[in-house]
Amino acid sequence: MKICIISCFAIETPPRGYGGAEAQVHYLARGLAERRHKVLLVGAKGSYCEGAEVFEAIESAYRGLEIEEEAYKRYKDTVLSWKPDVILDHSHFFSTYRLKLQDPTLRVVKTWHDLQPAFSPPPKGSYDLMVGVSKFHTRFLEDKWGLPHGSIVPIYNGIDVEKFPFHEEKQDFLLYFSRIAEGKGALEAIKLAKRHRFKLVVAGEDSVEKGNDPAYVWACMKESDGGQIKYLGRVSEEEKMDLMCGAKAVIVPLLREHYQEVFGLWAVESMVCGTPVLTLKNGAMEELVKHGETGFIAETVEELPQYVEKLPEIKSSACREHVRNNFNLELMCKRYLDLCDKVVIMVIRRFGHGEVPSSATWGCSD
Repeated sequence: MKICIISCFAIETPPRGYGGAEAQVHYLARGLAERRHKVLLVGAKGSYCEGAEVFEAIESAYRGLEIEEEAYKRYKDTVLSWKPDVILDHSHFFSTYRLKLQDPTLRVVKTWHDLQPAFSPPPKGSYDLMVGVSKFHTRFLEDKWGLPHGSIVPIYNGIDVEKFPFHEEKQDFLLYFSRIAEGKGALEAIKLAKRHRFKLVVAGEDSVEKGNDPAYVWACMKESDGGQIKYLGRVSEEEKMDLMCGAKAVIVPLLREHYQEVFGLWAVESMVCGTPVLTLKNGAMEELVKHGETGFIAETVEELPQYVEKLPEIKSSACREHVRNNFNLELMCKRYLDLCDKVVIMVIRRFGHGEVPSSATWGCSD
C-alpha cells in the first residue's frame, strides 16, 4: 500500500528531544516501511525515516496554523502527484483535508494528538475517518464537537519495545520527565521532593522557543539546588533513557485544573524501561498505568508521597510486559492498517468503482 503520512511542522520528525506527536509519527512511518509498505513522510526540514521517502516541506517553527498553512502549500502538489492509496494526517490543524477538494477519491484519516485541536469541528466530510490516541481522548472530542459516540476511533500510540533498554536495579532518585510546564506539575514534584526529602531529577523540554513559559521554567530552576534536586532541562535521547532506567519512578503530578493528558508517551517510555509511574488521575492515565502493578495513580498531589514508600512492591518486569502487551509498535501499525483497509472500502463503495484491496498485500514491494 502507498501511505502518505503528514507530520507536524513545529519541530522535525523524529524530534531531537521532546516531541511526543513527532516521535509517534516516526515510529508509525518506520513501522509501516518495515512491513514493506511504500511510505512518504511529510515533515519539517531535518525529518528522516529509515525505509521511507521523505519530503521536507518547510523550516520548523512554533507558529500554529500559520506554519501548517505554509507547509501545505509546499507539499500539496508533491502528495497529489505521489498518488497515495491513503493519507494519514497527524498535523495539528485542518489544512490537509483540502487535498480531498482537489481529488474527492483520496482517502484521508485524521489523527488528533491535542486535547482540543480547534474550537470547532473539522468541516463536514473533510475526513473519511478520525482517530484519537486514547478512549478518553475520543470521548472528549466527540462531546466537545457534538459528535455521536463512536465517531472517532481510539488507537493507542505504540513504541518499539526492543529499542528501549531495561534495568531492574534502580538508583536512589525519582525522575520528573515531561514538558516543564504548569499543567504537567514540575514545580509540584519539586516541592514534594523538598517536603518529603527524596532525591529528584527534573528533565524535559524547557526552551522558550518551543512555547514554554519562561517564568515557570525559572521558578523550577530556582527551587533546584543541584544536590537533592537536580535541574537538567532538555536532555538527549540517550540521557533520557539512562535517567528512566536508573530512576526508582517517574513522577509527573498532572494538574487537572490546567491540563488533561490525552496519552502520555513519557509514561509508556518509563514503564518499558522497567520504571513505575507516579501520577494523578488525569485524562488517559488510568488507561496507561495499572494502579498497584505498573505504578500508582493518586487523586491529589498530597497523596503521591504515600506511594513513594510502596514503590518496592512494583516489579520492573511487569512494567515492561505491560507495555509489550498493550503499547507496542506492531499493535499500532496493525490498527492503522486495519483503518486503511476500512477507509479504502468506504471510498470505493462511495464512488462505485475499483477493486477492494487488502493492506496485507496491496501496494507492497517485492
